[in-house]
Amino acid sequence: MEWLGTALRYGVVGIASVVLYVAVSSLLHRVLSIEPVLANAAGYAVATVANYLGHYYWSFDTKRSHADASWRFLAVVVAGLVLNSVYAAMLVNLTDLPVEVIALSFAVLWPMVSFVALRLWAFR
Repeated sequence: MEWLGTALRYGVVGIASVVLYVAVSSLLHRVLSIEPVLANAAGYAVATVANYLGHYYWSFDTKRSHADASWRFLAVVVAGLVLNSVYAAMLVNLTDLPVEVIALSFAVLWPMVSFVALRLWAFR
């Protein structure tokens, strides 16, 4: 049951991070007239920090120091970026799937992989 509670908290933090990412990006671009790419990058950075803190303090309630947990968390984030690129390139070259289906399939698969990596390695 501990895994289920952790997984539910992980999902809540993940969804909240996506909402924060979109909101900050939109606010910076639409209200403060910041260029879209910069607004997007800033929104992503803010959401990544919030995601880390939410997982650190609530989802996984780790006893690891920030110095140890933060680099592990960032390693998982970077691994996700690399795996996403490889996964998308492979599917684009091997199938006729639309890019939206490829992106959506990774968006469904990655949280499961990320959860295990964070639970068993980054925040253990």
